[in-house]
Amino acid sequence: MNTLGSRISMVRKIRKRSQGWLADRLHVTQPSVSAWESDEADPTLTNLMGISSLLGASTDWLLTGMGTAEGGGFPLREPLPLDPEEQALIDAFQDLNRVRRHALLHFLQAFTHRHNVHVTRFPPDTTAKG
Repeated sequence: MNTLGSRISMVRKIRKRSQGWLADRLHVTQPSVSAWESDEADPTLTNLMGISSLLGASTDWLLTGMGTAEGGGFPLREPLPLDPEEQALIDAFQDLNRVRRHALLHFLQAFTHRHNVHVTRFPPDTTAKG
């Protein structure tokens, strides 16, 4: 794994995602992703940051191969297997646009609060005015 393209390809495959899936989320074509992975072209900085975010790999590792792939000092590894219901929820969430994701997270936060369900994994509310 000594090139940017090979690292993108590796982490995409570990995450069990297709080139088409990555292209759709970055608003590029599948041939663009193929060109990055075969080192025929380099992604823009914006696309590199998107790849990092979507696939959970640090930009430092993607660019240099040095250090660990994921933040916090943890090595990149196969994700834990999910049952079909969990995978369906994740897939449905990932298919939502940013506004609908935020609305769903807001609903879940309100629901868990109302029903006294303790959840520690919600992201911070970035829309709070202060």
